[in-house]
Amino acid sequence: MSQVQEIYDLTTRLYELLKVEGTNEERDVVIPEVDLLLIKRQELLDQLKDPFSDEEKLMGQEIIEMNRVIDEKMVHLKSTIQADINKLKKQKSSNEKYTNPYKNVSLDGTFFDKKK
Repeated sequence: MSQVQEIYDLTTRLYELLKVEGTNEERDVVIPEVDLLLIKRQELLDQLKDPFSDEEKLMGQEIIEMNRVIDEKMVHLKSTIQADINKLKKQKSSNEKYTNPYKNVSLDGTFFDKKK
């Protein structure tokens, strides 16, 4: 099997993995697999040498098209993860304020009226 065919197969697998949007648990399973596929694909891309046959050039065009979709899906996945992280930080902060509301009270700006 040619290197272009192997890259095509890895890109197709990446495309299929990222095409399906799942729950957080499914995302936790997909991310390591995507990472592994990206590493393998990059190793093959680094070893890729000219010249290419017409069939390999067609596969290259398909790889480029799939890669555009993969990039969009990965950006979307990143933004989803970032939104989840921000939501968890806000929830953690709210929980801390609820359990100990007087933790960060400042006494510097307090005024006591001593009129009788």
